[in-house]
Amino acid sequence: MKKLKKFGKSSFAVVLSLVLCAGMVVPAFAASFSELQDVINNQSSLVNQETNEVRIGYDNGNVTLHENVTHETGESKLTISGADTKITLDLNGNTIDGNGEVGVIWVKDSASLTLEDSSEGGNGKITGGNSGLGGGVFVSTGGSFTMNGGEISGNTADLGGGVFIDGGSEFTMNGGAISGNSTDEEGGGGGVYIADDGKFTMTGGKISGNLAANGGGGLSNSGSATMEGGEITGNTAGWGGGVQNWGNTDAGASFVMTGGSIADNAANVYGGDDIYSWCEEGSKAYIKLPNAKDMNAGLEGGKPVTGWYFDGGAGWGNGDYAYYEYSTVDGYINGLVLKAAHDEYFQLVDSEGKVLTEVEKGSEIDLSTLNPGEKDGWTFIGWTVDGEPAGDTLTVTGPITLEAVWEENEPEQPEQPDEPTPPVTPPTTPDVPGIPEEPGVTEIEDEDVPLAGLPVELAAEEPLTRGQLMAILHWMDSEPAAQLATFMDVAADHDFALAIGWAQENGIAVGVSATEFAPDQVVTRGQLINFLNRYAKYVGSDLVLEVEGNVNETLTWAMAEEIINDFFARLYA
Repeated sequence: MKKLKKFGKSSFAVVLSLVLCAGMVVPAFAASFSELQDVINNQSSLVNQETNEVRIGYDNGNVTLHENVTHETGESKLTISGADTKITLDLNGNTIDGNGEVGVIWVKDSASLTLEDSSEGGNGKITGGNSGLGGGVFVSTGGSFTMNGGEISGNTADLGGGVFIDGGSEFTMNGGAISGNSTDEEGGGGGVYIADDGKFTMTGGKISGNLAANGGGGLSNSGSATMEGGEITGNTAGWGGGVQNWGNTDAGASFVMTGGSIADNAANVYGGDDIYSWCEEGSKAYIKLPNAKDMNAGLEGGKPVTGWYFDGGAGWGNGDYAYYEYSTVDGYINGLVLKAAHDEYFQLVDSEGKVLTEVEKGSEIDLSTLNPGEKDGWTFIGWTVDGEPAGDTLTVTGPITLEAVWEENEPEQPEQPDEPTPPVTPPTTPDVPGIPEEPGVTEIEDEDVPLAGLPVELAAEEPLTRGQLMAILHWMDSEPAAQLATFMDVAADHDFALAIGWAQENGIAVGVSATEFAPDQVVTRGQLINFLNRYAKYVGSDLVLEVEGNVNETLTWAMAEEIINDFFARLYA
């Protein structure tokens, strides 16, 4: 029983101790700016003297936070200085907070800082900075700053709410985020400000949700900026919501974009939602934008960059745009106002994979403007989509394959030189329905081909034309009423317009192209056979006529041998 009593008292003490500890609120440790500065200067870790736990680690230039760092009244901003000072700062999910009293970090005198966050959530950040230049990070006098991770957010400054890069200094952004920073009521570069002769390279990461009262919500550049990847999106400014490219020195400003995306930014004063490029008198501003096909990063939802709108207009532009202009009004020149387009963009290709054009989703295109190319011996007559005629216009809602439809031209054979035609005595026209009998015509005369009653005069030495043949066939069909021909080269007052229209309407006349009939062109042997055979089909006969020789020889020979008579007799038998 004594052992049991002793055990029970011990258990009670342990339980009571646990309950008391669970009910207590243990204040979180936070290092001061001075303590972090000592770690950097002394190149040694900050350790809890009671527990020996490392609060801020240091290992050969690598500084790792194990707790938050908060500015205390009277402390200066954190300073990294000297050419031999190369610091890699791992936020490790913790926060460095300037408490709205000072700028957070100053990199100067050729020192270098690399910012990372190795924590699983990547939630470490630099925040609460308040300064004239660079609320979060200020880099000057040859210093360099590389950002691979972490976040710079909730800072403010006159210029460069998040980051300010002075002349001769560099900033490379490979990852992380610069967001929710701002400038004062007259400042520029809500996220990042690159001063004259400063250099900025962006290969990844995101600059978003920043605000500038004047120019450059995401980035204001007066030096040299290159964008190879990453996103600049959702920023706001008076002009150049995404990027302001501002030349204000002899050297001017340069912004070159070879990848990444600039999207959904806003400018509420002078425009240039995504990019505003301009220069002061005596300066210059150079801007180079990629061809849409060369973009290597898209927007959320998979919409790629498709081009650039100029000054709010609908025109597209890609390539180099350099401005070396001088203003005559107030010393300013508005160089270029651009908005990136990120609508879905589709290619129209033919059945062989040739790209015909590229258009935005929802665009209506005029198919008559597309070039199908050429195909020897064939005439293009239109486009089809999935086997159905495409019509005159087409609304693009996705990738489309158009197939060109071609019609084979009738073969044209070279004309044979005329040879003297011996006089022959043609037979009399038989009594066949549709062909009136004309007595007294017994021989070919010099002036006319002996088919009395024809609606045309056929000189013996002149070849038959395509229009004359249509008139003869129309006459043979008792000249029924018909619509005028729709061929472009057959005018309403043409002698054979009605006959050609009748032949076109009944499938007898086929043009030499989709729009031309060539009524005054000499009918070839092949064409004559084709026309007669179509006429045979029109009257319900399966007769096939095969003849040789040129037209005069064929007509004369055919009458002499009673082939024409036999042909028409058999048609109406």
